[in-house]
Amino acid sequence: MPRELLISFDADQTLFDFQRILDEALITTASFLSHYSEKPITPRRLKRIHKAFVEDADPNNIRLLEIRRASFEQALNPLSNAKELSEQALEIFKRVRFGDPYFYPHVKETLATLKRNYKTALITNGNSCPKSAGIAHLFDFVVMAEEYPYRKPDPRLFDAMLSMAGMSPTNSFMSEILWNTTSQVQTISAPHPSGLILFITTTALLSCQIIPSPA
Repeated sequence: MPRELLISFDADQTLFDFQRILDEALITTASFLSHYSEKPITPRRLKRIHKAFVEDADPNNIRLLEIRRASFEQALNPLSNAKELSEQALEIFKRVRFGDPYFYPHVKETLATLKRNYKTALITNGNSCPKSAGIAHLFDFVVMAEEYPYRKPDPRLFDAMLSMAGMSPTNSFMSEILWNTTSQVQTISAPHPSGLILFITTTALLSCQIIPSPA
C-alpha cells in the first residue's frame, strides 16, 4: 500500500493504560490535598467530584485540566486558600498523569514501523501529551478535540485531521483502532470507508502488515 494511506489512532486506553496512570495521579494528588483538609480526600471522592463537573460542562467546550483543577478546589472547600492549593495540586497531578505512560506491548515499535510506510495521526478527546509520552515523533499529525468546538465521534473532528493532512476519506482509516494485548501478535482493526475491515499485525516486532479482510 502506498504512503498515501493515513492511519489514525486514539491515545488513552488505546496506546497505553490510561486508567492505571490516572489512578496513580489521583492517589498522589489526594495525598497532597489531605494534608490541608479536615475531611478525608480519597481518589474515589476526587473522581466523584470530577464526574459531576464534567456532566455540568458544555460538551463542546470542555477544558480538561481546568475541570480537574476545579474538582480539586471543590474537594478543599471551604478553605480560604482552596484555589491556590488546587493549582499546586494540579501541578502534582500533571507530573504523574503526563509522566511515563504504561504502553501496551509493542505499541512504540508498531507505530515506528507504520510511520516508515504510511502517514500516521493521533486524534483524541483526551489531553494526553504525545511529547511528554515520548511518541510525538511517531505521528505526522496530532488532533486534540480540546482545541475544537466538537469531539469524537463528530465527523468534523476527522475532517479537521484530513484537512491537516491534505487527504480524503478514501485513503484513510478514520475510526478507533483497537489494540489486542492478549497475545504476542498484536492486531489493530478499523472500519475502512469502503466498508472493509483491515488488520494490522506485528509479529516479534520484525514486521508490520496491513491485510484486507475477506469481502
